[in-house]
Amino acid sequence: MIETYTQINQNLKNDKFSKIYLLMGEETFFIDKISNFFENAFIEESQKGFNQEIHYGKDSTISKILNSSKSFPMMSNKKLIIVKESKELDIFKNKNSLFLENFIEYLNNPNPTTTLVFCLKNKKLDKRSKIYKSIEKNAVVLDTDSKENKIYDNQIPRWINKEVEENGYSIDDEATFLISENIGNNLVKITNALEKIYINKTDKNINIKDVEFNVGINRDYNYFELQDSL
Repeated sequence: MIETYTQINQNLKNDKFSKIYLLMGEETFFIDKISNFFENAFIEESQKGFNQEIHYGKDSTISKILNSSKSFPMMSNKKLIIVKESKELDIFKNKNSLFLENFIEYLNNPNPTTTLVFCLKNKKLDKRSKIYKSIEKNAVVLDTDSKENKIYDNQIPRWINKEVEENGYSIDDEATFLISENIGNNLVKITNALEKIYINKTDKNINIKDVEFNVGINRDYNYFELQDSL
């Protein structure tokens, strides 16, 4: 099932989880946000040592991941497996993988206690392929490059305001403008800039001086340019 980032994010907030996720595309911000949620909040801290696994595609195999996915959690009703750098995983690199049928079989009948998340950054599966069709049928698929997930330049100020609000802060219009004009629509860089500001704030309102001091961006526009942008 194909879902947008907004749909997936809302479902996670409402504790609605699927058994398998494929997060793919060039916009790594959305992939990181979802995978970070699972890594930080899905399994209780005391249970992570037993029931949370982080694999890396170049150091693992689909056979190893499936074997682990089929095993049951310890002293819990759920288990989490995140596969980072999934584009290096054998099943996604080799179209003739001997384990393709095993993977498809698992997709059709996943372990009900395991949540499996594939992070396929900077790569997209061929939507005509057998493996993609099986994943789309049985898992939640996020294509970060689709138009439904695209954040256009004129939407960046509103996106910044929403991101700031979700983190418990407010931001002045001129500070929003300064960030959007200088960083553009690179969501990862914008988020990193905001994180620098959060760390150094003693109050909850972000102003233009916070941006200049913490991010190193200089104010090089005038009041009329700000009014035109807004």
